[in-house]
Order: sequence, then C-alpha cells, then structure tokens
Amino acid sequence: MRPAQYDDEVRREREAELEEAARTGNCPLDINADWIDYAAAGVGDRDALDARIAQLLAVVDLEETVFELGLRGAADTRKNSTLAERVLEARVRLRERLASLGIQDWVERFDPDKYNRNATLAENLLFGTPVGRAFDTEDLTANAYVRRVLHDTGLYELLLRTGHKVAETMVELFSDLPPGHNSSRSTASSARTTCRNTKRSCSAWRARTEGDRRGERLALISLTFKLIADRHRWD
Repeated sequence: MRPAQYDDEVRREREAELEEAARTGNCPLDINADWIDYAAAGVGDRDALDARIAQLLAVVDLEETVFELGLRGAADTRKNSTLAERVLEARVRLRERLASLGIQDWVERFDPDKYNRNATLAENLLFGTPVGRAFDTEDLTANAYVRRVLHDTGLYELLLRTGHKVAETMVELFSDLPPGHNSSRSTASSARTTCRNTKRSCSAWRARTEGDRRGERLALISLTFKLIADRHRWD
C-alpha cells in the first residue's frame, strides 16, 4: 500500500538486493513496506487500527490474555525511549498503593539484600532473567563462569546434595505417572526425564567414572536452579 522509506545507504543496499532478485528469479517485493489496507479495515491509520484491534480483543475476551503476554515480553526501548522510565515509575506507584492498603506482603519484589522466595534459584543468582543465551537458565551449568562462581562460594557441593535429594524425591513422586499426565506439565516435573536418567546414580554413585559423574552432577545441579522456595518444598 505504501513503499518503505530508506536513507541513501540503505537504499543502495535495497537496489542491490532487487538486482540480485531479478537475476535469480526471486520475489522483488519489499517486506519492509506498509502492506496494510487501512481503508479495508475501516480505519484511517496504524494508531486507529491498534485501537480497533484492542476493541475486538475485548469483544472475544482475549484482552487480558494479550495484555499478560505483553507484560512477559521484551519491550523495544529504541522505539519507545520513555518506556523504561514509565515502567520503573509504575513499580514505585504499585508499592505505594499496596502499602496504603496494608497488603504490601502480597507481592514480593526483587530486593538486592533479600532472597526472593517466589523466584527460582537461578533468577536469584542472576538477580533477574537473562537477556542473551550466555546465562540461559535452562542450561546454566554449561556456563564455565557460573560453575567457577559456585565452586568459589562453596555452593557447588551444597547444590549437588540438594539436586540429589530433589532427583530422588521426584523419581518417587512421578516415576509411575504415564506420559502426558497433567503433573508432567508442572514446573517441578519438567525435569522428570533428567530424574529418570539419574535414578541409577542414587544407588550406584560411587561406581561411576569421574567423567560420567561430572555430567550427572551438572544435571543434578540444574534441577536446583528451577526450585522456587515457597512453591517447591523438599523437607
């Protein structure tokens, strides 16, 4: 409906892409162009279309669901430079509102001086959620720096013992459940496969070679990274 606008440098790159597309028989259409027919949608511009979409979401009862998805997503602060400041301001106002109602204990916020009992161990160690793949909470033990910190702080052996206990408990709880059971979809039982693989190690730990044991140790420690203190109780 409307072609994309490019500066001189990007326009030259686009022209080179068009030439290559013509030589190779590929599609010359520009994905960056505006392909929306606002008139056909019954609106005048993009802002009006967004407002119309929001109205329709409310009609089909998906407004809250999409809103929650947005809260869990990553915002592009380059397109909205004031968004980060507004979110931080909203946090302050939320704390003030909760305190005014006497229900500040209903929400546990991140505090540098406290362990957050409603967040995973990994989120507490990282103090949040990672931006890139280097500190992926699903495979945090693969990071050599994380392993070194665990050794230096004396947490390695503690987490290993905890992971061993978690594995034994989960094997006992979930080993008899059939595949696809509802319990297998929970956060705790997501590690069910790992627990089954380490079940033998619970009774034959010392018989393993050092190389085999290292992989199992890291798998056991990975279990502890998913623990949430106020949700998963192992004592």
